[in-house]
Amino acid sequence: MSDLYPNQPISIKKIFYSFLVFFLFLFSPLKAKDIRSLNVDGRSLKAVKGEILVKYAGDGHPSPGFLSALSEKGAKSSGKIPGIDVYKYKVPDENLEKVLAELNSRPDIAYARPNTIFYAQVLPPIYNNLTELRTNQWGLYKIQAHDAWNTETGDSKAIIAVVDSGVDLYHPDLKDNIWLNPKETEDGWDSDDNGYIDDVRGWDFVDNDNDPSPNDFLNETHGTHVAGISSAAGVVGVVGVARGSRIMPLKVLAYRDRGDGYMTEIGSSDDIAEAIVYAADNGAHIINLSLGGPEKCEIIESAVEYAYKKDLVIVASSGNEDENTVSWPAAHREVISVGATNQYDRRAFFSNYGSSLDLMAPGVGILSTVPGGLYAEYFGTSMAAPFVSGLAALVVSYCENKGHFWDAEMIKNLLIRHADGLVGDGFPHRDFETGYGRINAQTIMTFLDSNAFRVDFSKPLSYPNPFNPNLQSIMLLLPSSSTSELKGYKIFSLTGRLVREESDLSGTFTRWDGRNNDDSLCASGLYFYQLITHDGGTETGKITLVR
Repeated sequence: MSDLYPNQPISIKKIFYSFLVFFLFLFSPLKAKDIRSLNVDGRSLKAVKGEILVKYAGDGHPSPGFLSALSEKGAKSSGKIPGIDVYKYKVPDENLEKVLAELNSRPDIAYARPNTIFYAQVLPPIYNNLTELRTNQWGLYKIQAHDAWNTETGDSKAIIAVVDSGVDLYHPDLKDNIWLNPKETEDGWDSDDNGYIDDVRGWDFVDNDNDPSPNDFLNETHGTHVAGISSAAGVVGVVGVARGSRIMPLKVLAYRDRGDGYMTEIGSSDDIAEAIVYAADNGAHIINLSLGGPEKCEIIESAVEYAYKKDLVIVASSGNEDENTVSWPAAHREVISVGATNQYDRRAFFSNYGSSLDLMAPGVGILSTVPGGLYAEYFGTSMAAPFVSGLAALVVSYCENKGHFWDAEMIKNLLIRHADGLVGDGFPHRDFETGYGRINAQTIMTFLDSNAFRVDFSKPLSYPNPFNPNLQSIMLLLPSSSTSELKGYKIFSLTGRLVREESDLSGTFTRWDGRNNDDSLCASGLYFYQLITHDGGTETGKITLVR
């Protein structure tokens, strides 16, 4: 068995200092950013005063005439979110609702939205009289991480973007796992030409600089805690699920007044969207979003879809309001939504639930890193999400080290299929309160390392097979011996009827969603597929479709 805790225990002295720091947390107000409430389409939202975000229709660019009209309304350009072509404008706050209404009535505008606010998904911390840190990481035992580590402990090839309130870059259990941008040199120039000067260790989107650590070690603690759950190295106090993986710190939350006098860690939709795009463009494999808001946000939706198309695994917390609705962006179909469980494998009293909930993970009394080289216990779905991100990093590490193919949908399928069902039998049965169940690291890694998963790469691969199109699509992958890329595919019924055909493809794999050419659903049964390459070659196989 891999050593669950590689080094010596933490001292009581550090525990004492952690209590002191978080006691001071209650009495340290910081400068607030102007947040306001507004009504949009009958919904009450909180947003940044005087800021709007605009997506243009057509070619995605504004016409000179439109810009002139916008200027007459007092609007000034304040930048653009790269990758998704969303433009940012500052407008007189008293005109904000009127400007939004006028823009959304225009045919040349895809959407115009306020710069809405999102929140860290964490409850106030509760502390015990701890004498040793390592024996208190109950979540790792619950998901059987120590057994999974016999197969994989995480590798630097797996990079988790922690989109949060910053990460303590010098924490003894995190500093060796901080991502370093291999294309950037800290010399005052944008060496890798990605639009961010000296982004050697990530980026601060709040202050627009290259230091993604917390500005305030007393109050901006959330991101450091999240990073430790997924990736702490275990040098001093705690160990993460994937202790060899890398952390890409992207700061989007800051300790501010949320608009009602309550200070907490909040962030704006433009910063969050830009950080997601940054992660997708700069080598991340997994994005952890331990944050959320009550309403759908098209700007973040565009960023999530941009990242998903680049095969990033996106994980988000379900919310802490004990409501039967999953918060945004966890509710997005391409995001893995995660609720929180307690030590008894029951849904935590605060954890949001609903039809779009995918998985559960430990989220009650979770011990992890906080700024200043310290440690604390937190409660929240924010803590559950990085357990899933860490497990995804174990899978990515294993596949990268073995030279196995993987993509985001395959990893989501693995996480779901190998979860421990908490109500009923788990997959393929989805429970309203607990999704497909609580993640199990040991069962996934055992499956990956067994012949049950590792089909011969010299043959074409179909995964998952059998498959249920109500739950996922099936991946069709060319064999490793193929010297040409995929041109198209055909799906035939058992009687030989052509049910689906696609052409003009590229790459080494495609997916079938279980539908006919007319987009109607195919019936359960046995099907045959034919992969066609650009050099005229073909590969064939069988598919079992179940509903």
